[in-house]
Amino acid sequence: MLGSARGRGVGKRLLRTVIADAAARGRDRVGLEVDADSPTGATDLYLGLGWRTSYVTESWHRDVPVE
Repeated sequence: MLGSARGRGVGKRLLRTVIADAAARGRDRVGLEVDADSPTGATDLYLGLGWRTSYVTESWHRDVPVE
């Protein structure tokens, strides 16, 4: 189902809606954290909307079984 939204401007509209909502709430900025290894190609969307990388972090993850 998500694949059917690709290329239709849905992501762009969502980001613009979030930014407008933040402005309406008196915020002066919006941040975005993205998984650089994401296979969706969303990086092109962010770059196309003028977003730029300001820093990169490295996260360590491990699934730990809980009994």
